[in-house]
Amino acid sequence: MWTKEIVPSIKNSIQKELLAASNTSDTNVESEIVFCDIGSGVGNICLQVLAETNCKKTVGVEIIPSRHKAAQTAFANAQKMFPSIYRGKNALWVEKDLVQCASTLKKEGVNVLFSHSWMFDDDLMRQFTKVITEVPSIACVITSRKLDNHLLQSTPLKLHSLAHFSADWNDKAPFYVYTRSSS
Repeated sequence: MWTKEIVPSIKNSIQKELLAASNTSDTNVESEIVFCDIGSGVGNICLQVLAETNCKKTVGVEIIPSRHKAAQTAFANAQKMFPSIYRGKNALWVEKDLVQCASTLKKEGVNVLFSHSWMFDDDLMRQFTKVITEVPSIACVITSRKLDNHLLQSTPLKLHSLAHFSADWNDKAPFYVYTRSSS
């Protein structure tokens, strides 16, 4: 579902940087991704990324305790039910407000950040953008609301494209893809 559309966008947007930084082949680009879902809920996006890609690590940030716990349980169950798929892969679940997670994202080396942020108001989008600017490893951001352009000016992250994905009840929900500029 999501990763069939999102992952190719991620690969295309950060492939050159990862290839240059790690001397890895094109086929191993996914294994260098540390994917983060802000507002990860019960963990379905993180688990799908781990299941359908070569990504070895995901980070789910969720503030609601019951959803955070459900994500932990879902990953434990997935590891038991599908050991060959999840072997050697890790999902870290962080129960924290997104505005307080920059240090965790830095520590975990997150380089791809996703958020279906359509319910975030303008102030929260500014705070979200500020968090992104504090994590230099982030090479790609995919979000359903635009980031704060003023705050992004001092970073190499620029709006790369507007993509449309199936999300919730909308068959063509807009998602903004930000990537590091090549200059």
